[in-house]
Amino acid sequence: MFWLTTVSGKTYRCHALIVATGMQRRTLNVPGEKKLLRRGVSYVLSQDLPIFAGKSVAVVGGGNSALQSSLELAKNKCRVIVITPLWTADPSLSEEARKLPDLVVLDSHEVVEIKGEDEVEGITVRNLRNGRETFYRVSGVLVAIGHSPNSFLASQLVDLNEKKEIVVNP
Repeated sequence: MFWLTTVSGKTYRCHALIVATGMQRRTLNVPGEKKLLRRGVSYVLSQDLPIFAGKSVAVVGGGNSALQSSLELAKNKCRVIVITPLWTADPSLSEEARKLPDLVVLDSHEVVEIKGEDEVEGITVRNLRNGRETFYRVSGVLVAIGHSPNSFLASQLVDLNEKKEIVVNP
């Protein structure tokens, strides 16, 4: 049983509560990411595909969304570098990606910094196997590392799993 009180002081009793607070995109939290947002750093390919067309683009992420975005960029004459600490994409997509000459996959890597003054000029990437850092000249960075639930509001009322998602029908 839940009791809800509105700002005006009205109280309601209910048997169920629907929490629809949505999700937010995960960010890299690296230097240059915020500064260069919408100046080469993007989280939504459909918005920025025309801007990226024909350029060198780093796609950060190892899941299906990142890989599908990478394939779409490659079809639009982009040179693509996929950077991921852990490859989780479907094998069929991975196979398709590895056949493309203008698509390079750097697995076991992470982005350390996005560089540029007025727009993205490149990224520094760390190899997680040996710690070596390498600079890659790119004009765009597409961050495709998933979403996090906005579950803070409900965290005192219900159980959350390790991904901070509300546990339903336990």
